[in-house]
Amino acid sequence: MQLVRQIGRLSNALALAIALLPALTCGLASYPWFAPQEPGPESTFIFRLLSSLLLGGLLGAVLRIPLQKALLKPSLQAQESLRLREAHWIKILKYQPAGIMLFGVDGQNRFINRSAIAMFGLLDSDTRQINDWWAVVLPDQFQRQRAQALWLALIDMPPEQSEPLGPSEFCIQCRDGRALTLDVLATRMGDEILFLITDVTERQQALRNQQESLSRFEATMEGSADGILVADLNGRITSTNRRLVDLWRMPFELISEKQSATLFTFIGEQTTAPADFGLEVTRLAGEPMAFSHSVIHLKDGRVIERSSNPQILDGRPIGRVWTFREQTERWYAEQALRQAHEFNRSIVSVLAEGVLVVGLDYRIISCNQAAQTILGASKEHLVGNLIHPWAGGNVLRPDGTLMPPDNFPVMRALQSGESQHDQIVGLQPHGRDSIQWLTINASAIVDADNGQITAAVTSLRDITSLRENQRQLEELAYYDPLTALPNRTLLTDRLTLALAQARRRNQLLAVCYLDLDDFKPVNDTYGHKAGDAVLIEIAQRIKATLRDVDTVCRLGGDEFVILLAEVHTSTMAREILARTLDSIGMPCQLADDVQVTVSGSIGVALYPPDAADADQLIRLADQAMYRAKQAGRNRVEFF
Repeated sequence: MQLVRQIGRLSNALALAIALLPALTCGLASYPWFAPQEPGPESTFIFRLLSSLLLGGLLGAVLRIPLQKALLKPSLQAQESLRLREAHWIKILKYQPAGIMLFGVDGQNRFINRSAIAMFGLLDSDTRQINDWWAVVLPDQFQRQRAQALWLALIDMPPEQSEPLGPSEFCIQCRDGRALTLDVLATRMGDEILFLITDVTERQQALRNQQESLSRFEATMEGSADGILVADLNGRITSTNRRLVDLWRMPFELISEKQSATLFTFIGEQTTAPADFGLEVTRLAGEPMAFSHSVIHLKDGRVIERSSNPQILDGRPIGRVWTFREQTERWYAEQALRQAHEFNRSIVSVLAEGVLVVGLDYRIISCNQAAQTILGASKEHLVGNLIHPWAGGNVLRPDGTLMPPDNFPVMRALQSGESQHDQIVGLQPHGRDSIQWLTINASAIVDADNGQITAAVTSLRDITSLRENQRQLEELAYYDPLTALPNRTLLTDRLTLALAQARRRNQLLAVCYLDLDDFKPVNDTYGHKAGDAVLIEIAQRIKATLRDVDTVCRLGGDEFVILLAEVHTSTMAREILARTLDSIGMPCQLADDVQVTVSGSIGVALYPPDAADADQLIRLADQAMYRAKQAGRNRVEFF
């Protein structure tokens, strides 16, 4: 606009000069000094001069507008072109993915593009002044001091210097709470400061993740019990761990060379078959996708398990990973085990337990006398027949369900080669209710020359009487012998489980202490046998009024404990116990003409309102029961 005004003033002066030149010429020509041949009065000269000036002014006014247009047209065209280019670049900068901010040296905002606004979540008030922006995005004082130092460096920079400063990394806090890591490139352009801002948060996070992954890899490498060597496709070593150096007793110079060929030569010289090891290394070098595994015997007696797997990236091999693990103790132990197994075969016939040898077709090859006695079958009946199904009967698991043939211990030993120890199996011939329980041990017989399984040997021991004794002991240990209800020991286990379940499900648990009223006169009047009959009847009635999730236990005498699980309210517990008291209060028939009636008093403690400990809940329920008796008996009292 300044240029336009200067051109306007110039065109006015030029038009005036063009108009006045003929006027002055005419006026001066009429003056007596310039025209002595025609002398005239002085007033005539002045009149002519004024007329000429008036005509010149009119002519200048007429010429001024076209002259201005002629002079301004190139300038206006250049100005319009400049305006269009400026609008074009502003539009481009406005939608750039990088954040762009332009401030004057006075700190006033001149321009900010959409990316910067979206990046920081800024408001208009945040960007009017450079200090406003810092206050929003740089709450950390250290970061703000760094930004102020950068600003002062730009202010002090000579205007003609165009070298940018940065990029500088800043950690900022957006208005919406997001934390970003930014690269800021700044430069001075005359009296303006330009900031070019790039969000590198994801890149920095990816770099940190990569560094963490590399750190974990290195820690895993160094913590591994295997010696590890990683080499690229050109045979250059990219990674090793300390265990590899210790396992092969390598000198440091060998590792520092980074050449796998030299290292493999060193390893091969320690094996009992260096040529075979070298051939395998060469083969794997030519087959980058191949897998390999073998056991290496060393000259010093050690045994090393060796594996080699391809290192794959994006579906393509980029190298190879070698692992070496010392298996010396395990290998010699397996050798000793094989020898012991062969020794055991020689003494099978003298064992007191029943022994069977079973072939790969699952048919019995041989048996000793103890096996014939245990199974109640002759040698002729056993040899040649399938070991499962046995004698046309059922083979059962320890829980009494049918055992599939593949789960039978001998068959598992033949299929997997793994020994089966102390497997409990039940035999039940068809048409019989009784079950014979056996403990079976089975081991595969392996050919020492080729390592193939040829048969299996199994030992049998009859534990039928032992299981029956165990069942009786468990009943004595956990159940009341008179009423068959759980006893105090089993009550403790079930109460512990019920408390854990109630705690997990955030439910109520009611612990109820029940004591029969007027039971002693029954014993005194009709004898203890009649009293026992009443206790058995009462126990069955209580059990019948409860739900499947509830438990009733007899502590002894005429005392019982009831556990009510999954109780939603105390009212629900009271309703269940009311049914129990009604059932207890019904007459008990002792003889044809003798009936007795008893009642019960129940005290209730709730988990969690009253207590959270099992013993405490029982004590509180006991106290509530005594209050029920004091209040008139045959009632329910809550603690």
